[in-house]
Amino acid sequence: MKKIIYIATLLTALVLVGCEKFEDPKAYQKWSDEMVIAEGYDIVTVNELKEVYYNKFSTDYEANSVTVEDKLAIKCKVISTDQFGNVYRTLYLQDYSGPTGGGIEVKVGKTSMYNDYKVGQVVYVKADGLVLGDYRRMLSLGTTPTNESYSNDYLDIQPLIDAHILRGEVEGLKDSDYLVVNASNINTYFPKASKSVNPKYFGTLVRLENITCAHGYHSGEQASFPSYQDDDYNNLTKLPDGTPFKTWAYNYDNKQYYGSTLFKYTDNNYFIARTSGYCKFALTEVPANGAKCDIVGIVSFYCSKSGGFAKYQLVLNTDTDVEVR
Repeated sequence: MKKIIYIATLLTALVLVGCEKFEDPKAYQKWSDEMVIAEGYDIVTVNELKEVYYNKFSTDYEANSVTVEDKLAIKCKVISTDQFGNVYRTLYLQDYSGPTGGGIEVKVGKTSMYNDYKVGQVVYVKADGLVLGDYRRMLSLGTTPTNESYSNDYLDIQPLIDAHILRGEVEGLKDSDYLVVNASNINTYFPKASKSVNPKYFGTLVRLENITCAHGYHSGEQASFPSYQDDDYNNLTKLPDGTPFKTWAYNYDNKQYYGSTLFKYTDNNYFIARTSGYCKFALTEVPANGAKCDIVGIVSFYCSKSGGFAKYQLVLNTDTDVEVR
């Protein structure tokens, strides 16, 4: 009898536990302009924040950095996602006013951020105490550098991330969030790349209309496309078995290399899509030679320390952002 009573009591306890209601996870605090301003911050555009760096290093292409001392904040929209693996441990943010306000990379040392920072979500960044760093003319926001080869480092401690990156409403992207580029206005926005080109649109979200995917040798780069870069930094156009390389990136035999694909309007006006060998679409074929494409991507820039080898690069969130006409 005691055994029966014990079992009955245990079953009753299990039922009560199973019926117990737990509170749902609390929603995150949605920040607004008023809340940020109430904490003593001036909300400036991304390009105005970048001036903190350019006022000191306007023509210097070394890996310099500047710590933001004033209580400045930027209001942006998220324009990147790491869901597909081509964007890694970083957020690309564009000014809430649109491409004319500028864009910037924020170095957040986390993965799977697409769950917390959705494309089109409003994000405020409190910039005081953060470091504006230059890597080959692309500015980013991060923390004090720990490696002399880099101008800043990752925000990889959650309390630090939460103190500086504040989430707002998920509004989504609208037409005015894209810089529409075509053959008629390419020179206005992205003239021939050089060390002195205006960085106003670096880091912004663009829609490239009717641009050509070009395979083969390109004299401006003195290289062929599509190609991948091996461990020795050689741009190779063939796989080890001798077949032509024609996918976004290299992922074979447990080796992953960046791939490079050329899209151009003219020989002087072009973008190189740089794609990680770790991304989910690494082995998807690029558009055919001569194919006319519409592309949504994030513009980045690269030049050597001396200012040479200047080029516009393109960061793709996913391969479906490239549509063949």
